[in-house]
Amino acid sequence: MNILRFNEELPTEEVCKFHFRARPGKEGVNFKMCGCKEHYWLKANSKGQCKYCDFCTTLKSGSIMEGSQVNFLT
Repeated sequence: MNILRFNEELPTEEVCKFHFRARPGKEGVNFKMCGCKEHYWLKANSKGQCKYCDFCTTLKSGSIMEGSQVNFLT
């Protein structure tokens, strides 16, 4: 996806958060600490937390945005 298409499909911060939050729901989140895929989302900081080991991951982790300077997905 190029930057123009990204801006068309994800024009606001809320739409972008929704998109990146839905992606792990479809593909599954694989937590680095335990390998578990069961998680829940923490509303306060938009992070996924493992149900078993309590390890947290951000919305950017494992996505094309990982390593980017986009602040609202951290």
